Amino acid sequence: MGKWSETGIGIIYFAGLTASLILALVALYCLRSKLERGLAAIAGRSHLKFWERLFKITLVFGTLAGALSATFYGCNGVADYNDLLSSRFATLNHGFTQVAYSAESLSRVLMLWLLFFCSYRLFGRKL
Repeated sequence: MGKWSETGIGIIYFAGLTASLILALVALYCLRSKLERGLAAIAGRSHLKFWERLFKITLVFGTLAGALSATFYGCNGVADYNDLLSSRFATLNHGFTQVAYSAESLSRVLMLWLLFFCSYRLFGRKL
């Protein structure tokens, strides 16, 4: 593969962010029915909207924070960026790394919510 321009790197970067956002939305779609029942059991009907919004916000922003943590400037600074400009493969690899970081961050956020739900089941009081 040939050289890459800064526009191409920007496209790959924002494509990685878009893929991360889609990943978070798919997770929300898959968890929506269980989320409503679980949060209704914890918060009751009075604070249900607050907890639903909090779950959705933490899931989306946590996933995007993971995607943003993938840097296109490495430890060597401009030298790494010049490698990205000279290799399309390295640029695509960084884009896939960005999506992998977002998936890792999504799993961490979901694990924190799982701990929250488990602690509620153990100690069982309404919030």
